[in-house]
Order: sequence, then C-alpha cells, then structure tokens
Amino acid sequence: MMIEAYYTNNIEQMHNIKKIINESTLSEYDKNYQTLMTNGFLALMNPKLNSEKLTSTIKNKIFDIPSYTQDKLMLYCDFMRFYSLSDNEIITRNILKQYQSTNDSNIQELILAIVCNILIFSIENDKFENVSYFLNKIQNIKTTPQLLFYKIDIEFFKNIIEIKNSNDAGKINKCKNFIKTLQDAGMKEYSNELRKFIKDNF
Repeated sequence: MMIEAYYTNNIEQMHNIKKIINESTLSEYDKNYQTLMTNGFLALMNPKLNSEKLTSTIKNKIFDIPSYTQDKLMLYCDFMRFYSLSDNEIITRNILKQYQSTNDSNIQELILAIVCNILIFSIENDKFENVSYFLNKIQNIKTTPQLLFYKIDIEFFKNIIEIKNSNDAGKINKCKNFIKTLQDAGMKEYSNELRKFIKDNF
C-alpha cells in the first residue's frame, strides 16, 4: 500500500495508511517501524515534512540490518534520496561487489532499481564520471519479464545522460518511445513523471 501510494504520489492515501497502522493489531515495535517507513515516504513526497532526525532515524534503521539482505536492499532502494550521490555510489559499489554473481531474480530486480536511482541522481547533479562503472556492472543481468520494467527505465536514463554528454537531441525521440511503451502498458502516472523529468532536465 505504501509503495502504491508513493508511486502515484497519493499523499492522502499515505496518511490513511498511517491511520490503518495505528488502529491495527500490530505490536508496538511493528507499529513504530511501519509508521517510520510511512513518514519516510511522506518526506520523499513532500520535503517540507522531512527533518534531520527523520533522515537519521531511517538511515540507522537500514544499517541496523547487519548485511545486505533482500530486506535491507529494499529499504535502501526506497530511501536512497536521503543519501548524497557520493555516499550512494560507495554503498552501491559494495552491494554490486556482494552480488556480482547472483542469479536470484529478486535481488537482480533490486540491483537494477538501485542503479536506476544512481542514474537519476547523476543526472540531477550533472555528474556522470562514474555512470559507466555501474552500467558495466549490470550488463550481464539477462532481461526477463520480471526485470523488463527496470531495463527500460535504465535505457531511458542512459539515453538522457548520452544526450547531456553529446548534445544529441535525436535521442529524445528514443526516450519518448520508451515512455510510450510504458504508457501503453498501463503506467500512465509514471509515464507522465518521465515526461516531466525530460522537461525539468532540458
């Protein structure tokens, strides 16, 4: 429910989820944990709701998990915006080192999502010197139906970076084709987000 509310930017629904958590039969520990996650998503959706204390608490919660388990990767992926680009690059390098030979499709999906975020942050910061490293590290991940969305996403942002590096505006049409593919597949809201991303970055 949180992920759906976040990716549709439904702040009202996210607040409703907090009420559901509060009225649930979860233990106090689980209530506190789920409420923290909800507050984290709300802070991503509306930066005015963020605070240094919230950011620090979520970072500590993520790294209380001793190794890069699937749960930790999922949490980290969701809240990568709470870290600087340089910190994200260091953390992602460690993740790729740990899972460089994995055939677990769920882990591969998270790795692609994390690298996708790295590309987004690199574009936003206009820093591309390390992008090729991360793209090279995921080259051997084979495309499957489960991974297709992130593969398309990565190609989209990769093309944005190539346009910025070479001023090859012709690649915009390729990006628009990726957007159309996602929209035709039923991802209307996300397609609009990608259109806005192009507008904001050119």
